[in-house]
Amino acid sequence: MRLRASVCAFVLAAALAGPYGFAATPLPAAVPPAVNIHDTRMLSEPAISADRIAFIYAADLWVCDRDGKNVRRLTSDVGAESSPAFSPDGRSIAFSAQYEGNTDVYIVSVDGGVPRRLTWHPGADIVQG
Repeated sequence: MRLRASVCAFVLAAALAGPYGFAATPLPAAVPPAVNIHDTRMLSEPAISADRIAFIYAADLWVCDRDGKNVRRLTSDVGAESSPAFSPDGRSIAFSAQYEGNTDVYIVSVDGGVPRRLTWHPGADIVQG
């Protein structure tokens, strides 16, 4: 048993040392792909207010200025968001999201923050605005 453990340790050390006896370079940690804010081919469901545009991209809610600058992600939950609509004063955005298994209506400030749930209906609640 002791010989088998020594052989395993030797094989592992040889594999890590590489062909020239140098220690292998550690592989970089897996990094999730970044969202490219300049690639707008998958942008959907835009909503326009007096000074901002809200839209869905990569199943999250985003907002930007009307000229396309200052792009910011407002949501990053595992659920899918859809159907954004601005409030009449333009300070908040209502949207539908499937966070807890059912699609409900939520509201979030255009400056960001934690979305607040508005509906608890057992059926799907979709924002229409």
